[in-house]
Amino acid sequence: MVGQSGSSGPGGGPLDGIRVLDFTRHLAGPYATTVLGDFGADVVKIESAEGDPARGIRTGDEEPGRDGQAFTVYNHGKRSIALDLRTAEGVALVHSLAATADVVIENYRPGVADAIGIGYAALRGVNPRLVYCSVSAFGQEGPWSQQPATDPVIQGMSGVIQVTGQPGDPVRVGVPIGDVMGAMSSIQGILMALLARERTGEGQWVDVSLMHALAFTHTTRLAELLATGNEPGGQGTAHSMVAPYEMFETADRPVIAGSWTEDTWPRFCAALGMPELVDDPRFATNQRRLANRPALREVVTAVMRSRTAAEWETEFHRASALFGPVLTISQMLAQAEEALRPAVVDMTRGDGSVVTVPDSTSAVRMHGTPGTVRRPPPLLSEHAQEVLAEIGLDETAIDDLARRGVVRLPAVAPVAEGAR
Repeated sequence: MVGQSGSSGPGGGPLDGIRVLDFTRHLAGPYATTVLGDFGADVVKIESAEGDPARGIRTGDEEPGRDGQAFTVYNHGKRSIALDLRTAEGVALVHSLAATADVVIENYRPGVADAIGIGYAALRGVNPRLVYCSVSAFGQEGPWSQQPATDPVIQGMSGVIQVTGQPGDPVRVGVPIGDVMGAMSSIQGILMALLARERTGEGQWVDVSLMHALAFTHTTRLAELLATGNEPGGQGTAHSMVAPYEMFETADRPVIAGSWTEDTWPRFCAALGMPELVDDPRFATNQRRLANRPALREVVTAVMRSRTAAEWETEFHRASALFGPVLTISQMLAQAEEALRPAVVDMTRGDGSVVTVPDSTSAVRMHGTPGTVRRPPPLLSEHAQEVLAEIGLDETAIDDLARRGVVRLPAVAPVAEGAR
């Protein structure tokens, strides 16, 4: 079910040589920096002495004392150092780290980073080439900017819940799509700012709003509103703009099948073994199929129940028609493995424990500068000594900082690389 982590090959990852200081917690920010790390960036996760709160979120039978899956699932590819940013020395260490960094990303409530002394203005003064990304629920300005929100609130306020589920029965999307879109928007903003820096020599501030990132996904639903003036609502599994395209029950399991454009409608009918539907006046155009969707659904549902999903897969593939089984997550992982693009990999952490993490490089295969899952999720402050040594601190200075609580040293001695 899982692949193995490895090196990126002789070409290196596309972000090799880019250093990222990561002050984010929870999901949107850590997801973004994990992807950057998978594609070669050196990501240094800067945590408090207590660590990212996600470390303590446990939803299953995780062993007490170990980080929960809520943390390990999207925090690989990073080094960790825990600093007390309530101290002047902790802030000064961040400034020293920022002097040689390319990117800073944070998801404090707007204004908090400035109050700490690590906001854009302060760090730009140290390094004018710095790309500084701020991720927040509603952006850095406006009446909602100071309000807290996580994915469920963002889904509700973006209109996504309203257009999800059955008509009149809105539901939340089953994955944290608001956080994911915020992460993807952060990655896009950071990469565009790095590209602009190649021309201007200057970094810039990148302001990412989770709510606006998710609102941008309203492609077909916005088109529906603009075309008809009607407020879109839930359609279950049915597509809002074309018919048929939805989930159907077969003799043994549900599948998704349908027609997207007019040229795919005859293929759909051929796969069903009902070519006569092509010229049925009720279904001759997409507009008519939408208008007569209940009648069309009744016809298709009756036919689909007559065969198994595997039998229909053969027919739909023969006709080059749109089709796919509805899989569980476990079945999806197995299929990804069969396709030679494993979606997850096993990694050994610094304390010797083995965790399974998602592989973002399975989605984007770069054939000249490939990415790879390089590092396991870090133990809290696992890399404090090496990160501080890179800015010129010797062992005596580091031990003194640790004694005074400015930096936390790892509680568990890391397992040697060769022993992993």
